[in-house]
Amino acid sequence: MHLGSRVASVFDSVVLTDPFTKDRLLNNPWAEPPSSKDWAVEPTYTRHDPMPYYLAPLWDVHYKHIDHTSSKQTAKGTKGEKHRIPKDLRLKLKHARAARGMLQDIEEDIRQFIQRWGEKQLLLEKDGLADAPASSDEDSEDEVVFVGRNGQMHDSPERKKKLQQMREAMHANRERDGEKLVFESLVNDRASGFGRWLVHSIASYYGLHTWSVTVGEPARREAYVGFYPPAPGSRAGLVTQPACHQEAMIQPGDALPRPLWAQV
Repeated sequence: MHLGSRVASVFDSVVLTDPFTKDRLLNNPWAEPPSSKDWAVEPTYTRHDPMPYYLAPLWDVHYKHIDHTSSKQTAKGTKGEKHRIPKDLRLKLKHARAARGMLQDIEEDIRQFIQRWGEKQLLLEKDGLADAPASSDEDSEDEVVFVGRNGQMHDSPERKKKLQQMREAMHANRERDGEKLVFESLVNDRASGFGRWLVHSIASYYGLHTWSVTVGEPARREAYVGFYPPAPGSRAGLVTQPACHQEAMIQPGDALPRPLWAQV
């Protein structure tokens, strides 16, 4: 027998006696013999037929709507985060764990300032004197009396006593007219720059305005926070930080957010 015939005979016997091959080909009603298309050279990856040009505008409108919806949801979620932790603050404190104690001291001082200011504003609103001047000229010969919406006089003895106590407490903590001196150091002290940077970062978290000024002799650098921005050019060496987020500003009576030092 010819060698080729013997090989073909052996191959046929193996195919017919192999149970897997028999079950796959002989007993499968959907089995089809290979065609010439099966031997054609084609890529193994999934192919996508080109889109007709007349359908391109519909495709663009669909994906533009999806992109607009996702961007709107992202903006809404960002706006919902009223008090956001500055990324640079989290990054720097991650590599400087010893500065967390300094952050806690400065932040607690600012939180107490916010609470005292809120209590004062609530008291003024309760008496109907929220729109009255913060201070009056007691040395003036012309006496001006302000009366609130509920009939409470601006210069009444009860109100004077309450406001005097509040002014003393605020003066003891270096606070006046809705602003507070938080951090001061010599101008030549380079290490103090980190402390002023912490003040500005904390102020942005609580929605406060923040600025730095140079005063005194020898020159000192002071960092302030406040509910109102300082007038441009009102102080020597005034350097203001970027405007705070108004939606993050705490209103009188609002609960304070979770402290920064407990989150970084």
